[in-house]
Amino acid sequence: AAASDCEYRARSLRPLPAKSEVVVDLCICMDCTGSMGAWIDAAKTHLVAIIEELGCDIEVADIRVAFVAYRDFDDQGRKVIEPFASAKDVGRVVRCIRDQDASGGGDEPEDVISGVEGMRSLEWRGDVRMCLFVADACAHGYLPGKGAYQGHDDHPTGLCPDQKVFLPDLMHQFAHEDGVDLIMCQISNRTSKMEEMFKGVYAAADDKDPAAAELGPRGYGVLPMSSGASAFKEAILSCLSSSLLELIGNDTLTSGVQTFDGSTLSSLVSTMNSSLRESTHAVAERLRNAKEEAVVAAAAAAEEEDQ
Repeated sequence: AAASDCEYRARSLRPLPAKSEVVVDLCICMDCTGSMGAWIDAAKTHLVAIIEELGCDIEVADIRVAFVAYRDFDDQGRKVIEPFASAKDVGRVVRCIRDQDASGGGDEPEDVISGVEGMRSLEWRGDVRMCLFVADACAHGYLPGKGAYQGHDDHPTGLCPDQKVFLPDLMHQFAHEDGVDLIMCQISNRTSKMEEMFKGVYAAADDKDPAAAELGPRGYGVLPMSSGASAFKEAILSCLSSSLLELIGNDTLTSGVQTFDGSTLSSLVSTMNSSLRESTHAVAERLRNAKEEAVVAAAAAAEEEDQ
C-alpha cells in the first residue's frame, strides 16, 4: 500500500497491565512555521477536550501528554519541548502551545530532526506510547518531485550544519528503542517522500508479518486531514479511540464485538462521519438493543410458523 493509504494499527510492545492501570503516553509534535497557524490554533482549542473525551472512551489510569514544536535552522524557537503532564494537568501543555506563534521557515523543508530529537529527550513511561506528528512540509532532504517541481532546499543532504545523525537513524531509534508509535497527520502531499521513509522504518520489524504488506506496518499510520483544521478534534479522537480500544479493550466495548454487517466495533468507530461522531458507549447500547429486538422478532416468527 502507498504510504498515504497506511491505516494506523497500535503496537503492543510490552506486557499490558489491567486496563484500569494502563498509562498512555501521547506526544503532539508540530511544525510551527509560518503556514501552520490554523493547526496550532486547533491544538490550543481542542487538546483538553480530546484528552477528556479519550479518557471517557477508553477508561485507563492516565493519559500523559507532551508537546514538541520545531521550526527551521536559525529560526527563533527552533525547538520547544514541554514535558509529559498527566491528564489532570494537561492545561500546562496547552499553555505551552498557546505561547507558540506560526513563524519562521525560509525554504520549503523544515528541521524535522530537531523535532524528533526533542521527542527522544522526553521521559517516555507509558504502557502505550504514541506520537501525533502534525506537519505540512517535509524534512530537509525529502522534497518530492524533480527539477522545478521539487522546490528549494537549503540543506539537501538532510542535515543542518550542526547535525550529525540522519533522520532515518533517529526515527529507527524512536520507533524501535523508545518504542513509540507514529501517526502522521497528513496536511499536504508535500510530505509524501518523508512518509515513505517513516513507513519503511516501522516496516523493518514486520518482515514476518504477512499483513504488513497489505495493511501497512504496525506502529505507523497516516491520518488524512483533508477536512481542514476545523475537523482536527474529530479526526484525532476517532483515530486514537478506535486504535486504543482495539489494543487495550474495554469492559463494555471490545474490538471483537460484531456489528450486523460483520465488521468490528472498532472499525465502525474509525469510519464514523466526523460530524456525527457520538459516544462509543451510546453506539454499543444501540447495538445491544438492536440485537435484542432481532432475537425477539426471530422467536416470534418461529412461533407463528409453528402455529
